[in-house]
Amino acid sequence: DVDFVVQSGQYQAKGYTQNLITGERRNLSEFNQVHAVAGIAHPEHFFALLEAHDINVIRYPFSDHHTFELSDFHLHGLPILMTEKDGVKCISLAIEAWVVPVITKIPEQVVNDVIARLRSKYGS
Repeated sequence: DVDFVVQSGQYQAKGYTQNLITGERRNLSEFNQVHAVAGIAHPEHFFALLEAHDINVIRYPFSDHHTFELSDFHLHGLPILMTEKDGVKCISLAIEAWVVPVITKIPEQVVNDVIARLRSKYGS
């Protein structure tokens, strides 16, 4: 039995990026135009998040769970920004890229519904 299916949560950027190789942090506001790479279920959400920070995004959507290879990154002239999920998969490639940490927001009504369901099944 499935009680709930959450299709896509809401998320927001923490406001900084982190270099995949050096760990250096930079504010998102320091980026004007970027190559944005996303191998997630809804890459357009990541691109929209960057655009909400007034970043001009050149989009590179990949399928969810894409296995990245060095050949995916023949991108020149602009910084590469990617999701944390993709960054973890790209560490061994040693590419010059920046990871954008996000905070996931689950709608309050969903949280309340889950708590109510757990209480009805297992008690307070």
